[in-house]
Amino acid sequence: ETDNQIDDLLRYWDCGSDGQCDCSDRERIVFNVCPNDAGSEYHGPDEDGTEGNNRYDPGEPFGTDRIAFTNFIALDLPSNIKEFSRQLAVIAKNVRGPDALDFDELVGLPKGTLEGVFFEPFDVPRPQIRISEWFLTPTTPRDLVPLYSKSRRELFFESEGETYRDVGYDGIPDAEERIVHADNPLNLPLGTPYDPVTNPDPHFDNFDPICTPVCNFTDGIDNDGDGLADTDDRVRIDRFGVTFVFPQEFGVEGNFMFDYIDLDRNRRHDPGEPSEPFDDVGVRDHRGALVNRIGAWDFADTQHVFPSGDDVAPFGGIVQTDPANGTQRDQAARQLALNLFGTPTPEEVEAANYVGLFDPFYFYFPEPTFSGLLVFSPTEIQSIDGATLTQNATLHRFANKMLELGTLIKIGKRTGDQMDVAPLNLGGHLCSDPEACAAAVAVFD
Repeated sequence: ETDNQIDDLLRYWDCGSDGQCDCSDRERIVFNVCPNDAGSEYHGPDEDGTEGNNRYDPGEPFGTDRIAFTNFIALDLPSNIKEFSRQLAVIAKNVRGPDALDFDELVGLPKGTLEGVFFEPFDVPRPQIRISEWFLTPTTPRDLVPLYSKSRRELFFESEGETYRDVGYDGIPDAEERIVHADNPLNLPLGTPYDPVTNPDPHFDNFDPICTPVCNFTDGIDNDGDGLADTDDRVRIDRFGVTFVFPQEFGVEGNFMFDYIDLDRNRRHDPGEPSEPFDDVGVRDHRGALVNRIGAWDFADTQHVFPSGDDVAPFGGIVQTDPANGTQRDQAARQLALNLFGTPTPEEVEAANYVGLFDPFYFYFPEPTFSGLLVFSPTEIQSIDGATLTQNATLHRFANKMLELGTLIKIGKRTGDQMDVAPLNLGGHLCSDPEACAAAVAVFD
């Protein structure tokens, strides 16, 4: 390690092998913290040259005081070396086995807390992680990737919604676009055509979270049609004495989601709301019934057949199905999530009363428990039709319940309009002002 550690998840303090740091220059330390134990005294640089050598040496304290997610967002937290060491000991115990990882112990809560306040009320399958199983029953590389087709050279996955083109509200791919914003970050004149190097995204609507140096968070353009741009289009969450600020301006073209402007804020696409182009033919649910609201993008909890045959690689010959992921308790869990922070509108209550659980994507894993490393409890979850969920279905239920709750629990405020929002939108962009949203889309016409 020879850099400044800004991009590192786990960081160390370059204090030397004695573990004692010079904390006199507090301006260089995030949140004014110091890893030295209470009452300890700094006696000067280590004689063995390990202090300040831009490398990790045994004995130096470590901990995280800055988590850099990418080069556009970082989260600063105080380091707590003793607490971090305690958490590492919990993980080390899990490596030795055979017990599953105790999440309550990991985060310092009384045993059973997460079970009582999260997994059980929200009907989320409880993950049981046993890192020890990784070494007892080694997972082969084929178990770490989804299935794919040898002939088509692509992964097997399905969407539970109507087919759409992930090209943005303008309905056209980059190669057919021209500059339509007179004031654009590339300073190109109106009408400048697409160029893969000099003008790769003429409409500035692509999914582009990496600032090199220009990206959706800094280009001054409303990239997702919600009426806000750049610093106004962020979510601020103040919880537990820590402030999180997450950007929302990710762009709509090429983000693998169906994007629309949620004018009435009911969390679903309705006729007349601007959106990406889609095939308005409906989709069949797990009972085979056609769901088709004319003019609106539809989705439903559907069944999935596990691919098999000689064309399937790296694993074939097995056929599994996905019973409906919905359970009898899903609606109650969604209503609880809606009411957790604030009072939901009647439209939000109605939108949360759908039957089943929507899987935005359904990937096929040859061995979804990864040779025992990750299993879920309870092991037999009954769908709304009484069928037992397969391992694939349970894995997807856990992932999609987390996504679903992220769209329901309003724990943040949007910086531009102070609207109470959830941290995720899954393609449904809440409109700040109908006129501003209409103007953002009209510029492409």
